[in-house]
Amino acid sequence: MRGPQPGHGRSERPRRPAHSLGEARVDDDFAFALLPYASLSSRQMPRFARSLIGRMPGAERQRLTRLLIQVLAQHETRTGEQHPACRPTLPRTATRLGLYGSNLVLMTVMLAGRCSAAQLFPDSGDPVGSWHRHCPLWRSATQESQWTDFALTLNVRYSWDDAGRSLEISPRTDAVVAPQPLDMNWLFRYPQGHGGFGWSRSYWDEIWHKTSVSAGTNDSTVRHAMDPVFRWLGPAVTTFTPREGAPASSLALGPAAR
Repeated sequence: MRGPQPGHGRSERPRRPAHSLGEARVDDDFAFALLPYASLSSRQMPRFARSLIGRMPGAERQRLTRLLIQVLAQHETRTGEQHPACRPTLPRTATRLGLYGSNLVLMTVMLAGRCSAAQLFPDSGDPVGSWHRHCPLWRSATQESQWTDFALTLNVRYSWDDAGRSLEISPRTDAVVAPQPLDMNWLFRYPQGHGGFGWSRSYWDEIWHKTSVSAGTNDSTVRHAMDPVFRWLGPAVTTFTPREGAPASSLALGPAAR
């Protein structure tokens, strides 16, 4: 994978259409020939990658991180490939793009040590939303066990910064623990510690219905546990109470859980 290089002759200049107004495209053709067929989160690959990255100078890690973020941005509009003979299998196009994108993210996070959604998607007006929209694509590109490996390779932390809500992604190197508790102020884009009026949404029944559509084992297991809550407390699931200086939560949790 190479970034745009300064050319000394016409043949060495980076490929760029005459009508292009943006930066030259990073040449990732060889990377795309290698990385869209299997997840790098499987087996012992993350441990091996951490070992290699640990030997790299900090400046080189930073350079590669910036380069991968550029490739992540440009891969969404990829329409062709330069090395079709390298295909070990012939998966769907969406599968290849999903695996390629998830591998780019995994490598970026491991090189950076930790990064925010805003750093991964610098051109997005809603980086947290971009992360959320990419996750289903990455999940659909893999089997459930592969998605589990990918998810367990990362830690995600919800927070706020000067621009609003923020999402920080880092490699997981310790045991699996309970995820960070959700603050519904963060989820619904209210300020941190917002203590104003409560709010509600009327689509609790649609949330319930959607949990049954995919028919997946994991989603259905969660639905099995939540069916009584939706059946008896449906509207409370999407009714939220803020508390000044504290996380907001759903009425369905009850005061003891809050």
